[in-house]
Amino acid sequence: MKIIRAREEHLDAILEITQQAKKRLEKLGLDQWQQGYPAREDWEQDLRDQTAFAAVTKDPEGKDAVMGAFAFLTEPDPSYASIDGAWLTGDDARYASLHRACVADAYLGQGVGRRILRFGLERTLLLGIGSLRVDTHPGNLPMQNALAREGFERCGDIILKGGPEDGHGRIAYEKMVRPDGFERLTGVVRALRAEDGCPWDRVQTHESLKPECLEEAAEVIQGINILQETGSPDSLKEELGDLLLQVMFHAQLAEEEGLFTIEDVMNCVSDKMVRRHPHVFGAALTDASGKAVREWSEIKKLEKAGREWESEYLPKALDEAQSLIDAARKRKGFTH
Repeated sequence: MKIIRAREEHLDAILEITQQAKKRLEKLGLDQWQQGYPAREDWEQDLRDQTAFAAVTKDPEGKDAVMGAFAFLTEPDPSYASIDGAWLTGDDARYASLHRACVADAYLGQGVGRRILRFGLERTLLLGIGSLRVDTHPGNLPMQNALAREGFERCGDIILKGGPEDGHGRIAYEKMVRPDGFERLTGVVRALRAEDGCPWDRVQTHESLKPECLEEAAEVIQGINILQETGSPDSLKEELGDLLLQVMFHAQLAEEEGLFTIEDVMNCVSDKMVRRHPHVFGAALTDASGKAVREWSEIKKLEKAGREWESEYLPKALDEAQSLIDAARKRKGFTH
C-alpha cells in the first residue's frame, strides 16, 4: 500500500468508495455524509487543487486499485475558527487538516485508515507545520477510536460552517507534530524521488549530481568568507543546508539501489571518529600483534587495509573537480 496524489483516473473509484462509506454511516444511524456531502464536485475541486490523495495497491493487471481516499489541506478551515474547548496549538497557529477520509469496503480492517492518518502526520512534518487537525461526528466511534490510537487529542466541539452539513456539530481532534530536522529532510528527499515527486529529481543519478555537489561545497566556502568578513551567518547556514541535501540525496539514491542508507553513512562516520579519537572515547584499535594503536596516521592505515587501491582514484577525481569548477565559473559568467 502506498499513498499518492490522486489523479483524474482515480475519481470513479473514489466516488464509489465515498458511497460505500455513506452507507456504512447510515447503518450506524448517523446523519454524517447523508446530505449529499462529499459530492463529485468536492472531489473534483480537490483534484484541481491537488489536495486529493489515494491509498493504492496494484491489482492483478498491474493497475492502481484504490483502497481509500482523503483530502489533505493546509488552508485555514472556517469551521475551526471557533471551538467549544481549546486547540492544542491555540486559535492562531498554522495547522494542516484531513478531511473526507474514507476506505473501500473491500479493504476494511487492513490498516488503510491508520496509514491515511500517519501519512497526514508525515506530510504535516514535511511541510514544517505544527499540527494536524481532524473532526468527526459525535457518534462515529470507529473514527474516534482510530484517532485515539494514533495519539490525537480531543480538543472540544465545533460547528460546521458552509455546505450541506452547515450547523452540524463535530468533535475536534488535534495532534501536534514535533519538529525533527533530520526526519523532515529525509522525508522531503524521499518525496522528491517518489513516483509522484519532482520530474527533475526523479531522473538524477550519482553521476549527474557531481556538478551540484562540488558547487554546493564551493558555496559553503563562500558562506564562511561572508561570515568572516561581515559577521552574517545567513549564507553559511543556507549553503550548509544545500550541501547536506547533496549528502541526503546521494544516500537516498544508494538506498534505492540497495547499496546503503543514510543511517549507514552516519554510523560509518561516527564509528570512524570514535576509532580515530581513542584519547576521547577509549576505543583504541589493535594491530596484528594485538598492540593498541593510538596514532592518527596508523589508525587510518589500519582502516584502509585491503582498500589501499582506492587512493589511486584521487588524482583523477581532483582533475575532474577542477574541470567542474572551470565549467561552473564559465556557466555563472565568472572570468577571473
